[in-house]
Amino acid sequence: TVDIMSSLLSQEGTRGLWRATNATFILNALSSTLEAWITGFISPFLQIPDPFFVDVAHSPEPTTTLALSITASLLTGLILAPLDLIRTKLVVTSINHNERSIRNSIKNLRYFTCPISLIIPTILNSLANNVFKKLTPYLLFVKFGIDACGSPIWYSTISLFSNIVELFVRLPVETLLRRAQVSFLLKRSENGNVMKIEDEDQLIVGFGGYSGLFKTFYDIYHSSGENSGFEGLFRGWRVGLLKILGSWGLSLLEQNYDDQSFKEEKF
Repeated sequence: TVDIMSSLLSQEGTRGLWRATNATFILNALSSTLEAWITGFISPFLQIPDPFFVDVAHSPEPTTTLALSITASLLTGLILAPLDLIRTKLVVTSINHNERSIRNSIKNLRYFTCPISLIIPTILNSLANNVFKKLTPYLLFVKFGIDACGSPIWYSTISLFSNIVELFVRLPVETLLRRAQVSFLLKRSENGNVMKIEDEDQLIVGFGGYSGLFKTFYDIYHSSGENSGFEGLFRGWRVGLLKILGSWGLSLLEQNYDDQSFKEEKF
């Protein structure tokens, strides 16, 4: 991580470390807003609480609530796929590239829905990022009767393993989506489209190629070099694992602090 940051600083300065910050902020804000709007619009017709504000475990119809929540996440990912494509372009191209305006990129888009070649990778990425987060509380509470208050140790431990499994599912799927997006930007965009990357020299890293869903995983694993095998498929797993363990340890400290603060005082 330090080597990568040093390389970016030496090549592009401080701006190189904060590329696509505006696009990421806009994408995250719109994702939350759109998902909340979708669940809020559909939930009254299903006669269930809005799953964006009411946890699945506390819903009178948890299965329906879970299905609506996952469906809203998928629709949000597909609707905002063009904006995610813009963000990916800003991330993978040099800051010296002529066109880095989010406004102009949106204005010159010739497609306002998810490109056909990116539909399946986008759906898989949305599922990998949302299913475990939404399904774990549902299984723990609805199916096994385990909640954070009644069984804090079991709940915390199972949630930790769920987050680890999610990490190792999400990383290769995210790699697949990013490769598909870069391949689309390089080869499949319409001529004259502002989104098209005209030359691979504009990329800050070499492009490993995209050969479809399963063939890409095979090519990554069997390719030569340090970006192959396990490291190639699960790029960034060390940092992700440290983040999960750090968050889990912090939550344990907070639980212990809360337990101490709510103990009855003896006189």
